[in-house]
Amino acid sequence: MKFPDVKLIFVLSIVIRTILLVYGVIQDSFSMVKYTDIDYYVFLDSLNFIWNYDGSPYERETFRYTPLLSYMMLPTLLNVHLGKLLFVVFDVLTGFYIYKLLEKHYGNLTENSKSSIPVIGCSLWLLNPMVITISTRGNAESIMSFLIIFFLYLLDFGYIMTSGVVYGIAIHFKIYPVVYAIPLTMYFLFFMDRTNYKNIKSLVLFGVSSLFSLIGITYLVYLKFGYEFIEHTYLYHIIRSDHRHNFSVWNMVLYMEQMPSLIKQNTNNIFIKNYGSNTLKHIYYNVLNNKNLSSVPQFLNCILIPILILVKKSFKIQKKHEMKPFITLIQVIAVQTMFFVHFNKVITSQYFIWYLTYIPFFSLHVVDLFKNNKIRLIKLILVWILSQAVWLYFGFQLEFKNQNCFISLFCAGCLMLLGNVYVIGDFISAI
Repeated sequence: MKFPDVKLIFVLSIVIRTILLVYGVIQDSFSMVKYTDIDYYVFLDSLNFIWNYDGSPYERETFRYTPLLSYMMLPTLLNVHLGKLLFVVFDVLTGFYIYKLLEKHYGNLTENSKSSIPVIGCSLWLLNPMVITISTRGNAESIMSFLIIFFLYLLDFGYIMTSGVVYGIAIHFKIYPVVYAIPLTMYFLFFMDRTNYKNIKSLVLFGVSSLFSLIGITYLVYLKFGYEFIEHTYLYHIIRSDHRHNFSVWNMVLYMEQMPSLIKQNTNNIFIKNYGSNTLKHIYYNVLNNKNLSSVPQFLNCILIPILILVKKSFKIQKKHEMKPFITLIQVIAVQTMFFVHFNKVITSQYFIWYLTYIPFFSLHVVDLFKNNKIRLIKLILVWILSQAVWLYFGFQLEFKNQNCFISLFCAGCLMLLGNVYVIGDFISAI
């Protein structure tokens, strides 16, 4: 099977994004239903508070990001839509560096399907409808995707300190990449093709440059905006308890918090009147009804699974001399990110971009399934899509039609979690 030239993929992706950018402007002008993401207006308002009122971006309610994002919206002073164009540029650049990484590791292989992996991989990003929609609607997730892929690109090509600086900036923008420190440390110590001394030296250089970058930028922003920057950019996401448009199985716990007096009355009736047990009531209030427990399975998975995969892989490399350690590192980070997202207490659609960034690095696995097991490939795609569709159906019934479907929505959340665990399991088997 002959695949299109990579230049055609990039041209096609840019054309599609350009059409959607223009379409978005038209729809926003004539329709009550806006194409532009509500978050884009939040970004614009945050810049307005800084630029026109010499104030804080956090004066704009729901702005929960670093002020650097507000400053990146400066082009919108010339035209309100230039911020979306900026996000599209980061989107396409992400595809470019995905291609460069895949070209390095698969571009010179003789087998036709393998040598086409770079084209297939960047297509999985550049032509992904969800990726295209997110950036053209004005969501800033493409910035994170670019920072992550760019720091990995720099690391793979030997720019250790520069890679660390970009990694630090990525953590400053959104704190979740900090969990990558675990597989990155193991990669430096056990997988890099160097002597132990040089491996440790590289790890120290990367770690110091990351910390210097992260602490330096964060401190400078703190000097300008004070504690409210820390509160809204970082602490808010730790205690965040949004229940609307939240795919998480913890959604119902967060939803029920909106009516605590009714819940307390009902649980008292259940545990005291029916069972006469203060112990059961104590267990419920302090254990079963504690949303903070959501972080326990999340972080156990994010810490233990990468370690177990890389330890197992290190033995295979020693025994069989398998060697594509950097692709393995990215794949482990992908699995780790999927666990982080789907075990989080708040999950929205834009979070999916966090791990869709890495799907191109499973291109060889996708090609293998396409050639040898199409049924399994179709099943993976359907499980991922349909599990979301089921949740969205009941979420729509609850939030837009005010239907009492709490139990159905909770079951849909459980179904979605199980479906994604199934997909994650398949990806783990491919590493």
